[in-house]
Amino acid sequence: MKSSICEKICPYYKPAKDESLACLGYLILEKLISKGVPIVCEKKNRALHHDDSERLLKYMCIKCPFYDDDCDFALVSRSNSASGLVPSALPHSREGELSENDRNPSPCGGFILLGYLLGENIIGIDDIRNLI
Repeated sequence: MKSSICEKICPYYKPAKDESLACLGYLILEKLISKGVPIVCEKKNRALHHDDSERLLKYMCIKCPFYDDDCDFALVSRSNSASGLVPSALPHSREGELSENDRNPSPCGGFILLGYLLGENIIGIDDIRNLI
């Protein structure tokens, strides 16, 4: 399942790396699949709806083991909502400038796929909250 979800969707997936740890989004997707929820593992050519992203950040990301220290997406999202600024703790490309990836890091594959499922009304935020 990791190869179908993580390899196809997650920008952080590295097949050569020990992937024994999984983001909370992936763990929720595992549970949804085991409950028979139809999930197509493909990346769409559209952005996630802002409201779906906000709900995922509020109810799922804060409980993810990567949230506090290892998730640049959550770090930037927290900073943007609190101050409108990009955090200076992120790596700089040259002479203090942030690269585009640092200014707007991608969420993990679990977040992306759950966002699509929310946007297509296949699941609701309460389905996710009940599985955490």
